[in-house]
Amino acid sequence: MKYKFLFLFLHQNKKNKNIINLDIPICKNCIYFKEGISEYKYSLGKCELFGELDSVSGEIKNEYASTCRYNEKMCGKNGKYYIKN
Repeated sequence: MKYKFLFLFLHQNKKNKNIINLDIPICKNCIYFKEGISEYKYSLGKCELFGELDSVSGEIKNEYASTCRYNEKMCGKNGKYYIKN
């Protein structure tokens, strides 16, 4: 049983060794993430933490989650404002 677990562990690590960012939080699991429409629900998802108030309509226009993750002044690559949903 020990050997089977060890084999699976080593195989999984070898399989994912070239994947970067495996240890950072994922936006879709954050309380601030709001899904986009239809098949684009993750790529067009928005972050409810960052946005701008439209002074005419009073509507809040949230930033795309991808924009927030690329901008270190917002959530940044490491998801500094991430809270698990």
